[in-house]
Amino acid sequence: MSLPSYELLSIESYPSIESILESETQTPITVTDMSQSGILPPVPGMEHMEPEQVPPANPIQPITVNATQKEVKMNMPTPFTGDRKKLEEFLIETNMYLTMNEDTYNNNNRQIIFTLFFMKDGTAGSWKQSFWTQARENNNLGTWDEFKRALRESFSAPDKEGDAVTKMETETMSGQTANKYIK
Repeated sequence: MSLPSYELLSIESYPSIESILESETQTPITVTDMSQSGILPPVPGMEHMEPEQVPPANPIQPITVNATQKEVKMNMPTPFTGDRKKLEEFLIETNMYLTMNEDTYNNNNRQIIFTLFFMKDGTAGSWKQSFWTQARENNNLGTWDEFKRALRESFSAPDKEGDAVTKMETETMSGQTANKYIK
């Protein structure tokens, strides 16, 4: 019985990581002086500047991680299911994790995508799908602050003060409501 023969390739026949990373390019857009069109007033010192190349404003792009960057090992945020009472705790845990790993999560897209990863079930999962679909259509996730604002608008209790008063009036301690203890 004869065994099939295989050609062995040397490691040199594969492209290096550096050459792959160097081949990745972004398509820049050209920004011209808006004062020439009459939309904006002229900016002093910019009258004779050539149009400059800038990347599009916060487009959704594939995330690449530098192999030398390592995340600080700590507990991941508790997944958020849409429970309004747990939204602020979820945002605090997420902010703590992102702050400890700011070298890895150093832009809006990475912070938002990381947070969306922990919104899998319940109304939060549905919200994530809706948000992601809309962001993909617009090719823009927005800023981290805009994302947190949208989360709070969608999941915060509509009347926090009223809820707190109702809870104080109805909760009991030793069979008595808070009214007995507050003078």
